Amino acid sequence: MYDNTRVITYLKKIKKMPRNPKKVQEDISLSFVSLVAQHEGYKVSRPSSDDGVDLVISRVISRPLPDGRNREFDDGSKLDIQVKSCKESKIVIENGSIKYDLESKNYNDLVSRKKNALFPLVLFLVIFPDDATSILEMQEDLILLKKYIYWYLPQADELSGNQATVRITIPHYQKISNSDIKSIYENYN
Repeated sequence: MYDNTRVITYLKKIKKMPRNPKKVQEDISLSFVSLVAQHEGYKVSRPSSDDGVDLVISRVISRPLPDGRNREFDDGSKLDIQVKSCKESKIVIENGSIKYDLESKNYNDLVSRKKNALFPLVLFLVIFPDDATSILEMQEDLILLKKYIYWYLPQADELSGNQATVRITIPHYQKISNSDIKSIYENYN
């Protein structure tokens, strides 16, 4: 007869383990960017494989049907987004800009797509407070998700030879606000 004591002990141990905070932060970031884009009327999807694109934002248009209803469909354009997140302590604010150390492979993905593709890959950097408990505040008539989203597209056309990271500079005016996703979408489509 099979003794499942070891399996039961293992499963009890797993239940007590907290979720990886970095993974939680990543999931919140993807949801946050999706929420902002959907609020502006875009359709958001997640690719089935992770090849540097975390979210795809598409414009939906409609046309009337003979019976008077409307049919919504993608217009064929898209914006590919790479989402990164960090805590405030991981950025440097200097001369009205945000400085962030982006992994070289991710930076090179952005440059490669800018040079070689019909549609660029745009980085959205979600910056959270250092205190993880203050990220989300829920009240009776308000849900508040704290901090910022910035967008970035490299100016350079050269890949980085750095092994680890590339320090990128994002101007403060590239902070996402109410209609910025529409502007970014229109500029890069």
